[in-house]
Amino acid sequence: MKTYILIAAFLIGGIVPSFSQSPEELFQKGLIKEEGEGALNEAIDIYNKIVENQNADKSLQAKALLHVGQCYEKLGMNEATKAYQRLVNNFPGQKNEVAIARERLSRLILITEKVSKTPDVMTNKKIWDDSETYLGGAPSPDGSYLSYVDWDTGDLAIYEIATGKKRRLTNKGTWDESDECAFMSRWSPDGKQIVYEWYNGNNYQDLRIVGLDGSKPRILYSNEEVKWTYPYDWSSDGKQILAYFEEITGADGMGQIVLVSTADGSVRVVKTTDGRWPENICFSPDGRYIVYDFPQNTGSPERDIFLLSSDGTREIPLVEHPSHDELLGWAPDGKNIIFASDRNGTFSLWNLQIAEGNPQGNPELVKSSMGTIEPLGFTRKGSFYYGYSKKSNNIYTAELDPETGEILAQPKKTITRFEGYNQTPNYSPDGKYLAYISRRFPLTIIPDYTISKLGGNVLCIKSLETGKEREFFPNLSKFCYPRWSPDGSSVIVMDMNKSGSHQIDIQTGNVTPVLHDNNIGPQPTELSHN
Repeated sequence: MKTYILIAAFLIGGIVPSFSQSPEELFQKGLIKEEGEGALNEAIDIYNKIVENQNADKSLQAKALLHVGQCYEKLGMNEATKAYQRLVNNFPGQKNEVAIARERLSRLILITEKVSKTPDVMTNKKIWDDSETYLGGAPSPDGSYLSYVDWDTGDLAIYEIATGKKRRLTNKGTWDESDECAFMSRWSPDGKQIVYEWYNGNNYQDLRIVGLDGSKPRILYSNEEVKWTYPYDWSSDGKQILAYFEEITGADGMGQIVLVSTADGSVRVVKTTDGRWPENICFSPDGRYIVYDFPQNTGSPERDIFLLSSDGTREIPLVEHPSHDELLGWAPDGKNIIFASDRNGTFSLWNLQIAEGNPQGNPELVKSSMGTIEPLGFTRKGSFYYGYSKKSNNIYTAELDPETGEILAQPKKTITRFEGYNQTPNYSPDGKYLAYISRRFPLTIIPDYTISKLGGNVLCIKSLETGKEREFFPNLSKFCYPRWSPDGSSVIVMDMNKSGSHQIDIQTGNVTPVLHDNNIGPQPTELSHN
C-alpha cells in the first residue's frame, strides 16, 4: 500500500508544476534546459506543451515550435524538418519565426538531397587490423602511409597501406638494450619528414624529426625542465611545429601551447594554461588559427572547444555545451572542424562550419555511435583516419568452491551500466560492497603510458545487497586501483598523474592525500612493454 501512495505522490508532483506555470514561464524553463543544461529532449517536451496550449499567445507558440526544430536539429534527428514545416503551415502570421523556419528547411532539404544523390558521401573502410593498442601516429598527407609506434621495440615506424609493408624509421635496439621510446608523431606537409616525441631515458622527452630517406633523426627541442613535449601539427609551410609543453620546472604545474621552429628549435609561447590541458590541438589549413579543446572547469572531465589566433591575440569559444566535446580535427577545406560529443546520448561525430575564424550556425551530426576511437587526422583529400579499439573492460563474478577452486556457476557480468568501461573492482572488508572505477568519457583512446589527464574516472560503490550505487567524482586527474580501508569507511585510490595515493571518505566524498612518491605505481618505461 505504501508503494502505491509514493508512486501517486510522485506522479502528481511531476504534473502539477507544468499546469501551474504560465506559457511564458514554461518558455524560460525550456530555454534553461536547452541552452543552459543541454537537456534537449526535456526542452522539447516543455516547448511542445506550449505549442499544444490553446491559451498561449500565437507568437510564443511559434517561438516554442521553432526551438523544437532547433533542438531536433542539434540532436541530428529528422523530426527537425517536421517541426519547421509545421511552423510554416500553421503560423503564417508569425513572419520572423516563419522566415527562420523556411531558411532552416531549405538548408536541411539541400543536405538531404545531397546525401541521397551521393549515398557514399561518408563511408568507413578498414585499412589495418593488426594493432590492438595505441598507434600514436597519423596518416601521410597523400594517404599512402600511417606512422605508428612499433611496440616490439618502441621505435617509430610507418605502415604502407597499399602493400601492408612496415618499416622502422628509428633503430634503438631491444627493450633490454634501451628504455627509450617513440610516442606521438605527425607528418610534414610534403610527406617527407615526421616529427615525434621521444622518451630519452632521462625522465623527460625530446621533440625529434626524422626523414623517410633513411637519414639520422635530429633533436629539434630538448629541455630537462620540460617533462612532456607533445607535437600536434605542422604549419602548412613546414616552418613550425604546434606543440604542448607540460610539467615545466618552476612554472607551478602550468602548461604552454607553443610554436617550435623547425629550423632552429626556438620556441614561441602562444598560450599559457592553468594546469588544465588540451586533448587535441591543430592549425587551420591556412595557419591563421589554432583550435583546441579544454576542460570546462578545473577538475571537470567535460570539455569545450576554442579558437585562438596563431599570434595569440584573439581567442573565442567555438563549441560551448554542458556535454563533453572533444576536438578531432580541422578539415583541409578550412571550412569545417569535426569533434566527438556525447550530447545526443552516444559518442558521435559532429561537424561545425567555420568562416573567417567564427562559427557558422549550430553543430551538425555526421555519424552516430562512433565508439571509442583514436583520432589520427586528415589527408589532403579530406579522408579522416582513426583507430578503433576492440578492448573492453567489464567486471564479472563467479561462484567458486573455496576448497577445490571448482567453478560452481558461470561468470556473470556484475556491472551493466557503461559496459566496457568498468575496471579494477575490490570487495569491502565485510563483503557487502564493491568498489570499482568507471570511465565516463571514453570518446578517444588514450595511451596508458602518458598517464593522461583527460579525466572522466568515477569511483563507484555498489551495494551487493540492494544493487544501489553511489558515485564519487574526486578532483583527481586520473585515479585507479581502489582499495578499502580496514574499517570500510573509505577507499584509497592511486593518482597516476601525481604518483601518489588519496583517501576518499565514502560518506562525505572528502579527499585526503595519503602519500606522494614519484616511484609509486607503473612507470612509463614499464608500461611501454605491454
